[in-house]
Amino acid sequence: MPEIQGQTPNFLQLLHSKRTGHAEIRCLSLNFLQLLHSKRTGHVEIRCLSLNFVILLMLAGFALRAYNLPAQSVWYDEWISVSHTGDPDVATCIRTQKPANWNMVPVYYALQYFWANSVGDSIVTVRLLSVLFSVLTIPLLYLAGRTLFGRHAGLIAALCFTLSGVHIYQGQEIRNYALTMLFSAASLYTFAMLIQRPTRTGWILHCAANVLLIWTHLFGCFLLVAQGLFLLFARRLRKPTVAWFVANGLLVLPSFLWIRTIKGSTPDILPPAPWQFVNNAVADCWSGMLYYPISLDWTGLHVENLPPRWTKPFIDTYVYADNLLLVFFLLCVAYLGFRLLWRTPAAMPDATESSRREGFWLLLSCWLVPPLVLFALAWIWRPDCFSPKYTTYSSLSLYVLAGGALAQIPKALWRRAAVLVLLALFAHRTVLTVTENQRTDWQSATRHVRELAGNDDVVLVIGDVQAPVCQYHLRETSLSVRRPLTYDDLCMQTEEILGQHKVLWLLSIVFHNDVFEPWERYLCLRRIAFDKRMYWSAQLPMLVVYRIGPDSGHTPVAEEAAASIRRNASADYEDTRKAVTDARALLSAGQRRHALEIVRAAFERTPWDSEIFGLYLTLLEQDPNTSGEIPEVLRRTIAYLTKDGLPPLPSKDRKAIDLGVLLLDAYDRAVGWHIWNDKDPNAALDLARIELAYAPDHAPAHANAGQAHVLKGDRVRAIESFQRAIAIDPQKSGACYASLARLFALEGDFQRAAETARQGLRRYPDAPALAPLLIENLARMGDVEGAISAFRSVVTKPKVAEAAYDTLAVTLQANPAHRDMLFDATRIFMKKHPDHPGALARLGEALSARGDSRQAAAAYARAAELDPDRFGWCFLRAAENLATAKAWARLANLCRTGLKKQPESAPLNGFLVQSLAMQDKMGEALKAFETALRAGPAGLAAYDSLIGILSGDRYDPDTIIKTSRLVVERYPKNAKAHRELGIALRAKGDRGGALSALRTSVELDPADSRWTYGALASLLLEEGDAQAALDAATRGLALLPADPLLLQTKGLAHRALRQYGEAVASLRQCVEQKQAAVSVYWDLALAQTAAHDNTGAIESAHRVFDGDPGLAASYRALFDAVVANPDPMRAENERARLRAERIAIPHELCATNVRETRQANP
Repeated sequence: MPEIQGQTPNFLQLLHSKRTGHAEIRCLSLNFLQLLHSKRTGHVEIRCLSLNFVILLMLAGFALRAYNLPAQSVWYDEWISVSHTGDPDVATCIRTQKPANWNMVPVYYALQYFWANSVGDSIVTVRLLSVLFSVLTIPLLYLAGRTLFGRHAGLIAALCFTLSGVHIYQGQEIRNYALTMLFSAASLYTFAMLIQRPTRTGWILHCAANVLLIWTHLFGCFLLVAQGLFLLFARRLRKPTVAWFVANGLLVLPSFLWIRTIKGSTPDILPPAPWQFVNNAVADCWSGMLYYPISLDWTGLHVENLPPRWTKPFIDTYVYADNLLLVFFLLCVAYLGFRLLWRTPAAMPDATESSRREGFWLLLSCWLVPPLVLFALAWIWRPDCFSPKYTTYSSLSLYVLAGGALAQIPKALWRRAAVLVLLALFAHRTVLTVTENQRTDWQSATRHVRELAGNDDVVLVIGDVQAPVCQYHLRETSLSVRRPLTYDDLCMQTEEILGQHKVLWLLSIVFHNDVFEPWERYLCLRRIAFDKRMYWSAQLPMLVVYRIGPDSGHTPVAEEAAASIRRNASADYEDTRKAVTDARALLSAGQRRHALEIVRAAFERTPWDSEIFGLYLTLLEQDPNTSGEIPEVLRRTIAYLTKDGLPPLPSKDRKAIDLGVLLLDAYDRAVGWHIWNDKDPNAALDLARIELAYAPDHAPAHANAGQAHVLKGDRVRAIESFQRAIAIDPQKSGACYASLARLFALEGDFQRAAETARQGLRRYPDAPALAPLLIENLARMGDVEGAISAFRSVVTKPKVAEAAYDTLAVTLQANPAHRDMLFDATRIFMKKHPDHPGALARLGEALSARGDSRQAAAAYARAAELDPDRFGWCFLRAAENLATAKAWARLANLCRTGLKKQPESAPLNGFLVQSLAMQDKMGEALKAFETALRAGPAGLAAYDSLIGILSGDRYDPDTIIKTSRLVVERYPKNAKAHRELGIALRAKGDRGGALSALRTSVELDPADSRWTYGALASLLLEEGDAQAALDAATRGLALLPADPLLLQTKGLAHRALRQYGEAVASLRQCVEQKQAAVSVYWDLALAQTAAHDNTGAIESAHRVFDGDPGLAASYRALFDAVVANPDPMRAENERARLRAERIAIPHELCATNVRETRQANP
């Protein structure tokens, strides 16, 4: 007897128990919490816990499969099974089912027959048989996993089967799949026993399981193929292998005789694609078997039995969960193979390394071979035999492989995490399976029919296989079921039944939309009203139910007219669909005219088709040459739709077409055309009144009427119309809120305007017009804080924030007191929208006002780069701020960037030359100047900047001469260039050239040469032409009356002409100017001396001598000897000194002039 070993592991630690003796601990934990914390215990107690956990899994499996069982309807495959439970004997039951069930074998159907006749034949009781078979599979799968890889692998495999959505579904099916799972698990378990310890009992059990498996489902033989392939490769042709093949071959042989009796046509379908093999191999994931809706929202359509709203997160993520589960399984198989084949595996209870490796290859074969064989048969024999449900038993081997892989993970933390991931992925599937209706919901649909139908009502069902299913669910009523053969047959039966004033019911699965959708169009074109609802199901097709009551509006028509409408609703409609496709392709290729011809022809054929109607109008609108056709198209559409009376108003049911919807659309477009294109509010109102008489509660009609009243200037009625539209349908009247708010603002009622905009924002938070209106009207009310708060509430919404910010900025910018608020609002806005040009420009303005020139320049520059067309002016603002900050290098880079977009910008050219010159890059500055000069007048601004710099501390007459001559060469009438050239030539000693240039400047622009006259007058005076100098100075003073240079030059000219009184007057006026130089006093003193104003001369001389020591050292003594204290001898000695020092002696202080003056004035 082996020793008791190990410890009771928790559910996550079941994967890493230790060997402590010769036998494994055969245990399962009592429950999930006990599994987490069990300690070492005796062998008897462990067996008890194992039994309890198996029972717990079986109870959970029963609960999951029995939950919602009564709500599951019988569908066609199940109907084949239940429809024969009332046969007189089991042989008749099997014989009559066989023609309709080509893969049918008798074991399950015999058991079902006895069960139904013993327990009851209700849907629930018959389904319970499959539930029991599925639950009994759980312990067998555990035993198989325990035998191959240990109890931990068996536990995980059994848990996977318990939670599997596929096996929950098949465990409820009135078919043989659950029993196939049971015998497949039995075959796998007994085979595992045989390869480890062959016994006679094992042989008997294994053969019995295989026989029952094959006679339960023919495709169960693929499991035997997998087992045989394993024996051939793993055990070779040894005696046990041969015995296995002989025994199973003899047992399988009768099934081949049965197969030869199978009859039935092969459907004309394509064989499966290679990727579909994955669906069969891993039925739990990758949408292998179960399908779920992409949405729980079916706007405008009555859908019954939708899943609970709380399952929406599971529905939204089921594709990701499927893919993750697929990846998880593949990783498990790869990891287990790696551990067993390439590494020495960790010790596992009761399993040698060799047996574990054999177990891996056995399970891999049993997992992949059945789907592969079925895939091959689908190509060779019958394509319809390929379906995941036929080989779902292969997933049992996959579960054991996954369990074995998780048991091999060495670290406890990783093991726990892997098990939790597996549980989460299976739980995701389980939630969707047990909470939703999996099968076509015939029960609810027929219950609805029974509740409303009368004895004379007629029920039509589309589809050969659906009619008997519907009749089965209506078996307790007197209603009979008819089956229309074609679309035309359906239309004709509809006319016949409605002509007899009976109520018609039509039931169809959605797969038959090629019949019921054109039938819907036929009803709409015939103006026959109908009710429609759908019954949702997860895996099998949804069901559509129509009801046409006595108030449908049916009127008899001639057969020819009915046939024409049938063609129009089917063949013509399909031609229109093709026309739409062809037209869109032509539009993509740029062939608009050809597309328009196709669309026009399709519109003539099916003017009731909303898609072709909209496309036709769109094409007409795009071309001014054809837009004039729109009113006629709208008129013809309205006339067609109303020629046989007004169609029914739009209903809440979704239809293939709805003439009421199309008519309202045509009215809306026609009214809009009169408003926006014709500018004819009266015609628009006339048409809107007709539309409102047809549909009084049509909100767009009231909105259009409001726009027409606005165009007429009738604000009161416009307000009433917009308010009516909002009251009828606030969800579809978004534009009305904005229009209504504007009208209230025009009326001066800013409070109601703001409240209307606020209400609109609650319903349409992304409407771009409402937030600006709210902000604007709050500001008009004086509620600036409220306006800022409204702006903050929408700043995160891209479609709204920009317009809201612009409105707020304009509002705050108007008041200087709100500059700080604007700055804060701009910063808030730019956190969410950092590349908004308008905000950057305003930020630059605010930063510039705050003195932060560098940051202001950066903001301006960024705005200009983002939108150079609208914000190109920001380059100049940025340049001005960089110049203020004396950031010459950044200024040069900015100007180069700006000039790429605005090469003729005079300011930018000027700033570029200035920035280069201020960096002492005179060569680059001259090149930039020459480039600008070649570009056009912008070069003059660059010239001005360069002259401004070169005339200051960086005075360079040679460069001024060069640049001025370039300007004069290109612009010979530029007075400034001639002036600057003259001044520079004078500085270089070229008085003749300077005099010519200055005279040319004055001649070119005498009225704007105020600065030129001073240079010209002083040069003429130096040349000795005192009279010409006086004339130039006089003309200059006419332009600049207080210019010190002109006054001084004029005074000197009068001195030179011996006009001392005039000289004194001019010089005295000069010294009265604050800008006058100190040397002017010396000129005044000399003039006063010559004018015999000794007192004034002495005063003027003292002022100049006190302010100019150099002049005092030269002339103070001579002036004193001649004027202040006359002493001829001393004066002559001073003159001799000055001559010796080669200092010029003013002629007013010469001896001759002094004598002449005295003689003239004794």
